[in-house]
Amino acid sequence: MTSNDLKGSAADHTALEEPKLEPPLPPVGFRRLVCHDDQPFEIVPDSLVFPEVPAKLYESVFDFGCGCGRIARQLLCQTPKPLRYTGVDIHRGMVDWCRENLTVIDPNFTFHHHDVWNLGLGPDNTRQRTAPFPVESGSVSLVVAHSVFTHLYKDQTEFYLSEVARIMTDGGMARTTWFLFDRSSFPMLFDFQVSLFINEIDPTNAVIYDWQWFLQLVRSSGLRVSRTIPPSIPGHQWQIFLQKRTSPGDSDEFPGSPEALRMMCAPTVTVQAQTKTAPRPLIGSGKLRFTGDAGEAEFRSRCGELDWWYHSYYFDNGFSVRGDYDIGADVAHYGFPESMAGLRVLDVGTGAGWFAHYFEQLGADVVTVDARDYSDFDVYGRFNNPPMNADRPPDHYDEYGRPVYFSPVSRGFWIMKDLLGSRIRFRHARVYELCPALFDGQMFDLVFMGAILCHLRDPIGALMAARSVCKHRIIASTPIVLGEPESETLPRQYLPYTAVDRISWWLPNEACFRHWFLASGFMAPDISREVTLRADLIRLNGARPANGDQILRVGTAFVP
Repeated sequence: MTSNDLKGSAADHTALEEPKLEPPLPPVGFRRLVCHDDQPFEIVPDSLVFPEVPAKLYESVFDFGCGCGRIARQLLCQTPKPLRYTGVDIHRGMVDWCRENLTVIDPNFTFHHHDVWNLGLGPDNTRQRTAPFPVESGSVSLVVAHSVFTHLYKDQTEFYLSEVARIMTDGGMARTTWFLFDRSSFPMLFDFQVSLFINEIDPTNAVIYDWQWFLQLVRSSGLRVSRTIPPSIPGHQWQIFLQKRTSPGDSDEFPGSPEALRMMCAPTVTVQAQTKTAPRPLIGSGKLRFTGDAGEAEFRSRCGELDWWYHSYYFDNGFSVRGDYDIGADVAHYGFPESMAGLRVLDVGTGAGWFAHYFEQLGADVVTVDARDYSDFDVYGRFNNPPMNADRPPDHYDEYGRPVYFSPVSRGFWIMKDLLGSRIRFRHARVYELCPALFDGQMFDLVFMGAILCHLRDPIGALMAARSVCKHRIIASTPIVLGEPESETLPRQYLPYTAVDRISWWLPNEACFRHWFLASGFMAPDISREVTLRADLIRLNGARPANGDQILRVGTAFVP
């Protein structure tokens, strides 16, 4: 062996022993925009960047909010290194630095300027609030969104969570971080207000979301929470791992214990303890309190006067009468105030009256409105409904001696009103006849319209009539067209007429449902809530069921 051979072997050995060179550090100005010190930029050898993420998921990485390459630098040194990495950020200067200093190390690491406007980091960008991710659907095994959703407005969060679901592979995962709070600690918030801000000049400086709204959004985006790591310090960021939802029954691995909730950005225990002092309907069980004096025999006898109930009633003392729909089973998802003490509430189209009695038990002063007869209904193909038989005697007289005529569904209201000793007041009117004069000039803090808009030939006209007697908030529910998200489809409403159903008119898509409220003079509509109208006692119409579970969308809007 020659001396040159020895030199060559030594050189090879030296090369093998030489440690990998770390990618260059970004300029300190960029680093301080990302975090307060350089510790998060450190590269830990022989470890995964995110130990909670299986190694096989690092094959294709999408880094939403890549900044100046903090995570990209670490992934360049990781084993296994991603076969493909795509980073996007709204800060053009940081993206340019990453292209010039990191892509040259590995061309499979690409960076894109995300041209979305932001006061702090993208003031010169195009004034658009969102933009699609520049990758194919179903192509990313790991999405990283570190400290991104903590800086986005509600509509941006809704859009980008759907984008996460779009680009992720079926077995993929998204690692996200969030600031969370519990809305029950902020009773002054309206239903559509699900986020808190800490900076008056630039609200995106930090955005804090209600944890229950967050879970609803995850589900509606087709995702599920596969793992949650609460912060070690109260109020700091939650690490939440998301995967695609494979079935409606998939559970979310999110801790709801008091200990976990104490780590949110607002206390919960004190407020929750205070709300338990007043008697309330048993919301979690879907039961009302039985407030009357009747015994079980009298209760059964009175309920037996009606051979068909539209609403089921279940009470805390075990009394019950079953009907077409168990409204109480999903009432917690409507977004009603936890207390209605001191509020005047109008229940339009009360039917068998379950909602009206629920509102009264929450402390409201309740007035209900219902039709007199089938002739008051909007019937498809009948431009001029025949009037009610003039010789028909009243079915009842109210406490003021006014005649009452039972509609096809309202007789149950009067039976239950008597049994409960209720003080709810009733007025006959078609929905289009709502006006202040009907109620002696009095206005209502809350107007509720439960699943009747679909039965009206003019839902906007009905909402306009409701607006004339509403001084604060309206809540209305309706079936909508599934599969037409507002972000992708213009406002449309469909006419689902069949020979079997001649009292159902319009089925709106999401955008149309929102515009119904806007066209009627309301503001700030929130149509994000979803409830299930649960069939209880199945009724047959020939060989076909006459009732079944229905998915409803709930809209909330306000008077300007």
